[in-house]
Amino acid sequence: MPTALAATGAYLAANSWWIGPTVAAVGAGVGVYGSMQSAATSKNIANYNYSMQQRNAKMQLMANTAQVQQMEQQARFQKAQAEINARLAENEAQARSNNAETMRNQALAQASADRENIRRTNEDSDRSIAIMRAKMGKTGADLGAGSMLETYVEAEKNKKVVAQELGSQSRHGYMKTFAEVALEEFGAATARAGAQLDLATGRAEANLSRSAAALQEVTGRSEYLMNRKKAEMARMSGYADAKGATMQAWGSLFSGLSSFAGSFGSRPAKGQPQSWWPNEAGQFDPIA
Repeated sequence: MPTALAATGAYLAANSWWIGPTVAAVGAGVGVYGSMQSAATSKNIANYNYSMQQRNAKMQLMANTAQVQQMEQQARFQKAQAEINARLAENEAQARSNNAETMRNQALAQASADRENIRRTNEDSDRSIAIMRAKMGKTGADLGAGSMLETYVEAEKNKKVVAQELGSQSRHGYMKTFAEVALEEFGAATARAGAQLDLATGRAEANLSRSAAALQEVTGRSEYLMNRKKAEMARMSGYADAKGATMQAWGSLFSGLSSFAGSFGSRPAKGQPQSWWPNEAGQFDPIA
């Protein structure tokens, strides 16, 4: 009775015709398995890259949204600051207008008081001259000659000088006050113009910031959609590579199986044992 090692050696020697095809089939199977693993790896990498690209796109969109919100907040601040500055400038303009109006009324009131003062001064001068003439008349002196005439003329001259001086002071004060009024009114007008300019400039800057924010939002949204599309295309490319590897693996498998099956069609007519253990005569019994 042959030993197991001897039987195995005899079996392989008797069936050496199928060893090559079997090894080739096993190699094809190993290649198919490797291709399948490579396809699965490609698909997993594609999914991972897709997930990371989607995550990065969302993070970029969130950062862009935060930047847009900051720009919109800046636009609101610019508008609010411009309106505050405009109100402050308008308050200053109104205060200066009120001050100019007060100064004008004071100047008019002072001019009226000055005219009344001049009138009363003239009346007092006339009264003093009349009293002087009455006193001179009681003495029987000739008012049209000598020192009497000189005294009268001097009194009339003093009356005119005083009236002129009072009038000149009144006019100077009036003109000075109205010059200050004009300056206040000019300052008020300048403050109002500055307020309107600041308001218009602030609103323009706010609108510009708002427009920039809108543009930034559109740009960020477009980049987000584009990045998502790129991620999808990259994943589909990975899937295509995996599918190609899978199809190649199946092709290799079918080719190996066909080759292996063909080897049985061309096997020898005799000496095709199918049993593993030899009979009593030391030979392998064929099946069929």
